[in-house]
Amino acid sequence: MAEISVEICGRRYPVACEDGQEGHLAQLAAKLDKYAQSFDPQRSGISEAQLLLMTALMVADELSETDATMAKLKKEAVDLKARAAAAEKSPTPAPATKGGQPGLFDGDLQAMTAELLNQAADRMERLAAAAESGA
Repeated sequence: MAEISVEICGRRYPVACEDGQEGHLAQLAAKLDKYAQSFDPQRSGISEAQLLLMTALMVADELSETDATMAKLKKEAVDLKARAAAAEKSPTPAPATKGGQPGLFDGDLQAMTAELLNQAADRMERLAAAAESGA
């Protein structure tokens, strides 16, 4: 078990963490310090407990916004996959022609659209998973 010292609003705190997590914990502490500094506790006269509460509320607000974004991304990914599946199941019509020249097959266009929708949905799922894991 490792221990590091983090600084929040000019005050140092010892914090234990798993070996190898020191850098990540230092980044989290720096983010918390940024939130806490926005209250300028030396000038505002708020107590350490009030500072902790306000900082926690700011972090909770950010987490709530992230959760809402993830839910939206997941829904869009599901919708895209459904549209891609529907496009793949569509019957392939006869070749499209323009001026007697062979053109792009509508079926090919549907297949390309389905593939693009699948790729977009997969990317959205990866983004949502990364956001969920904190990466």
